[in-house]
Amino acid sequence: MVESTNEVINMQTKAQVNLSIKELIDAALARGEGELASNQALVVKTGARTGRSPKDRFIVKDQITETQVDWNTINQPIAPEKFDALWQKALQYLESKDTHFVSDLRVGADENLSIPVKVMSELAWHNLFAYVLFIRPETPETIQSINQWTILSVPGYKTDPTIDGVTSDAAVILNFSKRRILICGTYYAGEMKKAMFSVLNFILPQHDILPMHCAANVGPDGDTALFFGLSGTGKTTLSADPERFLIGDDEHGWGDEGVFNFEGGCYAKCIDLSREREPLIWNAIRYGSVIENVILNPVTKEPNYGDASLTQNTRAAYPREYIPQRVENNRGTQPHAVLFLTCDLYGVLPPIARLTPEQAAYYFLSGYTALVGSTEVGQGSGIKPTFSTCFGAPFFPRPPRVYAELLMKRLQNFDAQVYLVNTGWTGGAHGEGGSRFSIPTTRAVVSAIVNGQLKNAEYETLPGFNLEIPKEVPGIESNLLNPVKTWNNKAAHEASARTLIEKFIENFKRFDVSDAIKNAGPQ
Repeated sequence: MVESTNEVINMQTKAQVNLSIKELIDAALARGEGELASNQALVVKTGARTGRSPKDRFIVKDQITETQVDWNTINQPIAPEKFDALWQKALQYLESKDTHFVSDLRVGADENLSIPVKVMSELAWHNLFAYVLFIRPETPETIQSINQWTILSVPGYKTDPTIDGVTSDAAVILNFSKRRILICGTYYAGEMKKAMFSVLNFILPQHDILPMHCAANVGPDGDTALFFGLSGTGKTTLSADPERFLIGDDEHGWGDEGVFNFEGGCYAKCIDLSREREPLIWNAIRYGSVIENVILNPVTKEPNYGDASLTQNTRAAYPREYIPQRVENNRGTQPHAVLFLTCDLYGVLPPIARLTPEQAAYYFLSGYTALVGSTEVGQGSGIKPTFSTCFGAPFFPRPPRVYAELLMKRLQNFDAQVYLVNTGWTGGAHGEGGSRFSIPTTRAVVSAIVNGQLKNAEYETLPGFNLEIPKEVPGIESNLLNPVKTWNNKAAHEASARTLIEKFIENFKRFDVSDAIKNAGPQ
């Protein structure tokens, strides 16, 4: 466990502490931080940074982290003294303001592993965002706990790379010894959410818990399903199923007692949001929700979810309570189905494939998908392929094998079947004649998985990828199931498949795993 610190942050004189949703919205409106849309959600803009800034993220390198963190371009080290100096400057900046906002919240729905979090923010809407996304205790814990983390969010304070040991005028820094997160120079609120996710991803493996970048829901009979995937693959949309009960849309832990949510809210992409295709999300965007970088009609204040003029990464944050069909205790039993959602740009992966445990480890470590409306700044608006280890490389501080071994352990100990689900292209590559699988088609695939309709199905092997694909899925045309059959130009299909296979093989060279796992991938 990380060590504790006795240093108390005493800035309560100007602080507005543990305000309600209404009070935070009123403060944000009065301060000109945003406006209400016609659906009464608070609409805000995040300026130049409309996504996370991975090049500005650091972890303090000290006795706790030095040998435990997988140091790389994602997990960048920073010296403790640089953090301490910057923390004090950020505190002084906050103290110079007329007021600031504090909320006492929690992350983790497991009562034994839950972590208290004090969120101190320059902006009212940032505090509202944290209030919505994290877990709200029945009684706010205003007395500092030995395990408490503190988030200090000061977007108006710009860092100086020449002095502060950072790379730009913004920084996101995690300090595990002092249990602190410092966020400077960025108005993108998702940095708070993902910083705490990274904290849990470091801490929980020590407790034999697999932290996961996944959504989770439960069927009427109590069966739990997990949905792994990067932003844009359908994780939030597919888990918000009108026929099932939501646990959470993004961050969970999996241990011997089952699955538990890290959060108390959801953070959905809004681009091209539709009432017909995503009714649960559409109805959850109302008073108390925050929508980021969505353009409003200047007269009616109706959100235009199709307008990506500010960013493709438009977002809505809303409390779990706004989803009527949810699991009240924020937890689930041992999962019976695990779905790896991938958005294949090459159009050569099937809409569904059943994976062996070794294949599950291979595709988990590979994390292949596409960046669709990327959540990271600097990625541009184009769509391109990527390999993101464990379906969330930017958020996992420890070496990938730690998480892969925990996944294998869970799959061996519990009867969970893993499926690869392609929500991307078919019949051709992206931009070369292919079309993306429709949401209704993917929903039919997911329904067949979670309802157990594929357990006794007849399967065939897809050459090259060696994936088992079902010959029939209820509600889907059979010719869609085998990607070879959806291409008119067979030579072009073979070339596209070969390109993707070569990318898988090249990417996997960096992993030191057993031959059984290596050989489970494309050949």
